[in-house]
Amino acid sequence: MTIKATADDVGKRIDVFLSQNSSLTRARVQKMLDGALIFVNGSAVQKNYKVKDGDDVEFDIPAPTPLEAEAENIP
Repeated sequence: MTIKATADDVGKRIDVFLSQNSSLTRARVQKMLDGALIFVNGSAVQKNYKVKDGDDVEFDIPAPTPLEAEAENIP
């Protein structure tokens, strides 16, 4: 998914920008930033990146990891 930043978005932190312009929570965006899964103009960015006018913010939402819960024998 790609989101283009506008003049209204200038100066916002990347995590705030994405949480306002997508269905992602800010915490999820921060985890994606830690994993270098968010790119601005083709380069991975840090959490403190401030959005500039015209930035192309690209990311793919990773599939959730399945939970593997097993029943436990209780005597």
